[in-house]
Amino acid sequence: QRLRGDVRYERLENHAGQRTNERGRFGGLMGIKDIFLFVAPEWYYHVDDGDVAYTDKILGFFAGWFPPKWVQIRNFGSVGIRDDNDSFFIRPEITLRPTSKLNLELILQRLVEDGALETWTRRFIVNYQFAQRMFIRSSAEITIDNERRIFGLFAYEYLPESTLFIVYNNNRDEEGETEHILFVKLAHLLKVGLF
Repeated sequence: QRLRGDVRYERLENHAGQRTNERGRFGGLMGIKDIFLFVAPEWYYHVDDGDVAYTDKILGFFAGWFPPKWVQIRNFGSVGIRDDNDSFFIRPEITLRPTSKLNLELILQRLVEDGALETWTRRFIVNYQFAQRMFIRSSAEITIDNERRIFGLFAYEYLPESTLFIVYNNNRDEEGETEHILFVKLAHLLKVGLF
């Protein structure tokens, strides 16, 4: 039912005219009913801060199921060579909408380089829309190093373009050190009739 393709190319040079980045990619998207598949081979030449040049060759992919009801399933990923390392990245996600106001998300993120597990993150997100101009968003995340991050956001647009934000972070690093951050912001639109 849907077929799309794109080709991209970019090249960056520094002030001396030396190539620092060059990227070529072509991708294809196919959609059948509620299922979408995307594949994109990519070649990427880049120079890091230590003037070491790398040529990455990656196959990126995406698969998603987007029915009109209350669930969505997505999977992003890539496989190939990145910074001279064999690389495999995968990010499955599932979104549930039990009601029109409640949205639940589970996101897993895993990166393996040269056979070693580099990243393994689990994140759970809750969004709730109280009214058109009032919502909360919270998330909890655990990383491979047993770091924990808890985030909460409350936003209320009490007047057009005037919003109260309350943000809370609770982060624990791999040594067990914990930090708490509470942030309150009031953005108010002032209308001044100068003219």
